[in-house]
Amino acid sequence: MKLSKEEVKHVAHLAHLDLSEEEISKYQDTLGELIDDINKIDDINITTDEELVFVNPNPIKYREDKVEDVVQIDELMKNVPKKKGSFIEVSGAMINDEN
Repeated sequence: MKLSKEEVKHVAHLAHLDLSEEEISKYQDTLGELIDDINKIDDINITTDEELVFVNPNPIKYREDKVEDVVQIDELMKNVPKKKGSFIEVSGAMINDEN
């Protein structure tokens, strides 16, 4: 399907593009082919009697919820190089050190 010059100019206007006559001629075919490709979607048969329940054939494996020991803050803070009270100090991610 070839688009008319007016249709290509309209699309160019919507996209805020200034096209030359050569570009308009080129896009008459190119945009027409694109629209033809998009219209092929209408040809796809998407009707089915089957109900899609789960797309992944592998079942989800759940693990048992267990309470485990956690590291105590005092033990954790022994390995921290810089701290303020019970907070860990880190370098700023947004600081420019070049100045």
